[in-house]
Amino acid sequence: HYRYLLILKELIRGINLKFGPDSFKDNIVIVKKRLASNASQQEKREKFMARRIKPAVKRLLQEHPHLKDKNELRVLMSLGSGHTNLFLSLDDKDFKVTRSFNYLPIVFGSDTEARRRYIFGKEVDNRLIARVCLEAILQARYPGIKTISSNTEQYYKFIRKVSSQFSFEEIKSMFEEVSTLYEFPKVLLRELHKKGIYIPESQEELDAFLAKPGQEVDFTQKF
Repeated sequence: HYRYLLILKELIRGINLKFGPDSFKDNIVIVKKRLASNASQQEKREKFMARRIKPAVKRLLQEHPHLKDKNELRVLMSLGSGHTNLFLSLDDKDFKVTRSFNYLPIVFGSDTEARRRYIFGKEVDNRLIARVCLEAILQARYPGIKTISSNTEQYYKFIRKVSSQFSFEEIKSMFEEVSTLYEFPKVLLRELHKKGIYIPESQEELDAFLAKPGQEVDFTQKF
């Protein structure tokens, strides 16, 4: 419990989340601004990588001219599944680009979904940002879920499915009910139990939870 509080305190300090009456509107503004900035930084990194790839291939052919005799020259890039924009930017007349994933469908946390929505010019509404706030605490509070399953997609499905059970007003109410970070775990646990949500302690329990009907979230990323 003490270790969790240390992790959570560092996480909250990183995004400056606030607690107490009328605090949640500030959280929405803070988190939106931070995620928009992160999205902008990711776009800059991806554009930098895209600019560097073609000159690097040309340099490789100059240094190893025998490679020009090959019908096809393959370049392997190992990147996270969130770099869709980089993949699309490279898929042109000079490159034939393919991609593969360990698991399908790809499941992102709400923070990654929000960043991707900023990158692709899609709406980022307040309920999604509220879920980002809640999922940040869920991930810090229950990191042990990752050790239950070797499939990280299941972990994010769990986090997303839990957060999808809460409305914007319910998340807002939890943040504004407490006055400090240290009071939040008790309130969170109470609200989880109200909805019949108990944290899985085995693969079987995790599978059973994910199979339950409820307010489902669309895990299929269309962009």
